[in-house]
This record gives sequence, C-alpha cells and structure tokens, in this order.
Amino acid sequence: MRDVCQKYPPEKTIAYHGFGLSAGRMGMETYSRQGDTIFEDIRNPAANACRWMYKFSDVSGAYELHSDVNAWKDYLFERLRTPIGEKGSMVLYSAPTFAHELFAVQVCESERSEEFVSRGVTRNRWVTAPGADNEYLDCLVGCCCLASFAGCVYVPTGGIKPPEHRVVKRKKSFRERLKERRERVR
Repeated sequence: MRDVCQKYPPEKTIAYHGFGLSAGRMGMETYSRQGDTIFEDIRNPAANACRWMYKFSDVSGAYELHSDVNAWKDYLFERLRTPIGEKGSMVLYSAPTFAHELFAVQVCESERSEEFVSRGVTRNRWVTAPGADNEYLDCLVGCCCLASFAGCVYVPTGGIKPPEHRVVKRKKSFRERLKERRERVR
C-alpha cells in the first residue's frame, strides 16, 4: 500500500490501514489527543465516536488513515439492519435482486461478531468464517471510513453527546503541518 501511494502525489492518495482491536488493545477513544494526529471525534464532533485517526508514519514519511475495522463493521451492520426509508438506513443502488445476490451473500455471510472484554470494555470482534471471501465487506468498511474522513456523519435521533475528552485547539492548518512534516523528512 505504501509503495503504491508513494508513486502518486500525496494530495491524490490516502494510505489506509484497517486493524481490529484485540483483547489487549485499547480503543482509539482512549488515545492521547496531543501532537498532530487527527481523530474522528475531533474532526467530526457529531460522529460521537472515534473509529479512525489520521497520523504521520515515520515508516512511509507520509500521513496514513488508520481505522478500527471492528467498530466500522458494527456501524455498517447497524446501518444495513435499519429498514429502508428509516433514518440511518443504508441501501444499495436500484437493481434486480439477482444483481445484488453475490454481493449480499459475501457481505453478510463472510464474518460473524463475537463479544470480548478489552480492559473492562465489552466490544465486538469480527471473525472471518472458514473459507469465506470477505473482500466486499472490507471494501464497504473502507468506504464508510473514508466517507467519515471526508466529513459525512450520521447523527442518531437520540442527539449528540459531547466527547469525553478535552478538544485540543489547533493553531496551524492541516496543510501547514503536512508541509512542515515533509520538510523535516527531507
């Protein structure tokens, strides 16, 4: 991924890395909000969650989008379970049922969720079914994450809860920080 992204101008690519939280890892909502890392709940306070962070990678020398795929799969399946026409539903483009059958089977049958406790917090871990093909599900999760990164937010009818941490005000724009970081790497 990093090699491909380095072949193109940084303003045209976003390096994306999805990972699942294991029993020993803490959720992104507990990460320190200092430095130049951008978190979902700071960029989009209405999101009321922290499922991605955009941070500089010393390995690639560029910014990368990291996401908690387990949290995004929970979000995605909640949207898919919502009846069509209700607030928060997610639907596929209009086509005959058979045109969506392979896609639907791969998305809905490729993984299942298991609850686990990570540092006192109950979370879902998504486990791939034996022999299952889950590329469509991974693509949907990536699309949800990138849509959030672009500013799309679903606000539940229950309203917006403020984040539990102090929001750090930034004085420099993202482009200014990116330019400074690139100059330091050179």
